[in-house]
Amino acid sequence: MSKTPLQILPLALALSACTVGPDFVRPETPAAPTYAAKNDAPAPSDQQIALGKKIEGDWWAAFRSPALDGVIRQAITDNRDIAAAKAQVAEAQEQVKAAEGALYPQVSFGATTGNQKYGASLIGPLNIIKIPAFTYYSVGPSVDFPLDLFGGQKRTIEEQAAYKEYQDDELDAAYLSLTANVTAQALAVAAAQAQIVAVRDIIQDDQRNVDLVQTALNVGSATRTQLLTAQSELASDRTLQPAIQQQLSRRIGLHRTSRWMISRCLTKYR
Repeated sequence: MSKTPLQILPLALALSACTVGPDFVRPETPAAPTYAAKNDAPAPSDQQIALGKKIEGDWWAAFRSPALDGVIRQAITDNRDIAAAKAQVAEAQEQVKAAEGALYPQVSFGATTGNQKYGASLIGPLNIIKIPAFTYYSVGPSVDFPLDLFGGQKRTIEEQAAYKEYQDDELDAAYLSLTANVTAQALAVAAAQAQIVAVRDIIQDDQRNVDLVQTALNVGSATRTQLLTAQSELASDRTLQPAIQQQLSRRIGLHRTSRWMISRCLTKYR
């Protein structure tokens, strides 16, 4: 028995542990000590920035608004970008598993069948023995042992793992973009609604002031000029209401339009 195969086997196993090519080194991220520009006002003392850290959890819960929580939950559920990003992450994870599985022995089970007939090439030109044609069957497992001598499969695993990390970041970006968009639009609508309530209260106060001045004028304790001043103030404040109402309508329209802008996200302001 030749010893050559036995001598080559340790060499093959040693080569299988090697990987050709340079190892990946992540580029250094430029240092950013702050998010503020030179001329920006200093941040409030109750606000802190964690440089380099990801936003975790339901960050919008700090507003303590059940209505906002419900809107964002429905937006996440119905958003197509989030669903697509999750599917891509799952696909990338399966590709990593497939690449890792290629390093393990591959076991398969197969069966073959065929017809065979021996002629003069086997029996000889005299054809003394007659061997009729016959059918044969072969059933059994087979095992393949991948060696990955030059580390190509290991590099494939690294590539798929990097792609999986990229898809994770894409999902995080889609999630933050969606929740930030919905929150910004909801806050804008809420602010416009609060302004309308405030203007209505001011107009009611102006109307009461006009009524009081009119009553005082009727009993002779006020002047016509005072009444005209009160009426002018009421008319001036009334002009604020259409502009704010228009702003609210525009905000609600943008909030609805954002369903198309962010993959037809559903909101409660429909």
